[in-house]
Amino acid sequence: MSDSQLINNKNLIETSFDNLPDHCFINPSIRPHGIIIATKNIVTMNYKGLKIENVYATKNLEQPNIIRLLISKKCGITLRLGYGNEIEISQGVQGKYKFTLWHNSSLYIGEGTTANLLEGASMNGTINIGKNCMISNAWIQGSDMHGVWSIEEKKLLNKTGFSVCIGDNVWVGRNSSIVRPVIVGNGSIIAFGAIVTKDVPAFSIVAGNPAIIIKKNVTWTRKFNIDEFNNALNQLGLSTDEGTEQLKEDIQIKPDHIQPVLQLAEIYESQENWTEATKCDQRIVGLEPDNSNSYLKMAKTLQEQGKIYGAIAAYQEAIELNPNLPAKVYKELGDLLIKQPNNVEEAIAIYRKALANNPDWQPGVGYFLKLADALNQDKRLEESIVYYRKVIELKPEYTKAYSSLGNVFFKMGRVDEATGCYQKAIQLQPNTPIAQKKLGDIFKQKGQLDLASQYYQKALELKPEMNHVYPLLGDVFSQ
Repeated sequence: MSDSQLINNKNLIETSFDNLPDHCFINPSIRPHGIIIATKNIVTMNYKGLKIENVYATKNLEQPNIIRLLISKKCGITLRLGYGNEIEISQGVQGKYKFTLWHNSSLYIGEGTTANLLEGASMNGTINIGKNCMISNAWIQGSDMHGVWSIEEKKLLNKTGFSVCIGDNVWVGRNSSIVRPVIVGNGSIIAFGAIVTKDVPAFSIVAGNPAIIIKKNVTWTRKFNIDEFNNALNQLGLSTDEGTEQLKEDIQIKPDHIQPVLQLAEIYESQENWTEATKCDQRIVGLEPDNSNSYLKMAKTLQEQGKIYGAIAAYQEAIELNPNLPAKVYKELGDLLIKQPNNVEEAIAIYRKALANNPDWQPGVGYFLKLADALNQDKRLEESIVYYRKVIELKPEYTKAYSSLGNVFFKMGRVDEATGCYQKAIQLQPNTPIAQKKLGDIFKQKGQLDLASQYYQKALELKPEMNHVYPLLGDVFSQ
């Protein structure tokens, strides 16, 4: 809508709203919501609980900020706006909110949501908060705000434009943060201090840094009241089939709207009805074929059904659409590939891309162990040694790493180094039958039969069902 269209609009001229800057207009024609449209630069503005500051104070706006809101007396919102942003605050929203939207971002807060203090920022991104959420002091990051560059390649390593979607009736605990592109499912709980970096299934509790699922099939109420619990289930469509049927009807009426499909998928997931959840995911992909999150969602649903090859294909499609996805996505794909025959080399490449595409990522022991095992399996033994040693560097008491490294040295004929690794494994965990057996093999090979006998016997003492050790021990005795 142009400036002249705004000025000539009858609803704008006859509005009873006052004390707005000359270049801001309110269209109350769709009461009770008004639309504030800033057609030029706003330095500061205060209006009925809404405070706006312009982050581009020296720049005239070619793209207006559009704000739809109904602010109650119990709601205070501070917006720092650039240009081209769209904000909608629904009826009954209460509490304090502070958001910085640099440009071309959207913010939506659903009916009845409350917050002690919710802060956030976005650039080229979307922050969508559902109905009836309860939020303590929390932070939502809808985009990286600054560039991270590769000095060697002169290449930008991160991008703006994340999508953060919080479903209906979500409880976000104090001092928690939601970052990266994630979907938080309906009825879920984010615990105190949690750092959410990946999707949260509906009706689950997540906690920790990074947040992990600690309980499923749960929800919450504002009061300790069974009637409120039943009401929450009704609102989320879980108490009967009516909610599911309503969503199906909504989808038929508005087939190009994604929100009811997402909600229906969450209900099916909470019921572990993976067949119907997959159908919803396929529809989501059809509606947003260029959104990597659509394929990641499908990958997880297919995984739950044991359809590993389908999940692999969905992960690959997501990465092709957005190569700058978080390292955890690459690792999840690598973990699937390495379990399948003839995919080890591809798994290795994916594990390495996880590190190459995320230079600030600090992978844990699990990542390096998976990569080392993959290289070992692919008979790239020298390379696997590097990563087994990295595991030991990060976690010196990790018995499995010493045993696996010993196996590599043994394959290569580096017997003394293998011996040292197995002995270290036994020192860390004396009840390790595999390492005992391996040392028996080494000393048998060296002709030190007394030591070989001791280690074979210890292995059988720890694990009598190791039937293949009995002939080895008998051979030692016969000599």
